[in-house]
Amino acid sequence: HSHGLTFPCPSASPGFTNCQDPNKVESCLAHDLPDSLEVEMSTLQTRQGSAQRGKQTRRQAQRGNHSHRKAGRFPEYEYEVEVETCDVGANVECPGSDSMCMGDQCCPGSAHS
Repeated sequence: HSHGLTFPCPSASPGFTNCQDPNKVESCLAHDLPDSLEVEMSTLQTRQGSAQRGKQTRRQAQRGNHSHRKAGRFPEYEYEVEVETCDVGANVECPGSDSMCMGDQCCPGSAHS
């Protein structure tokens, strides 16, 4: 929470601290996400696309063969987390407001941010 102070845009570069509160309220940069989300994202990408193992996992899910899936090498996800990632400098919405920002800019502070 920024307590009403300005804070860095979610797409600001990691070293950007020129706002009243130097800490990001939210980050959409892929390398700022926790490791667990990166692992989950790569697993979801594998399931959606080109890797044969991903296709095999999807077929098992369609058959409802849950006991085999739990014993397999793929972790079981109860839900899919959709994480929007962005590049440094991307035009994104500031958390807690309708303001837009791009990269190394400050977002307006609010009671909710």
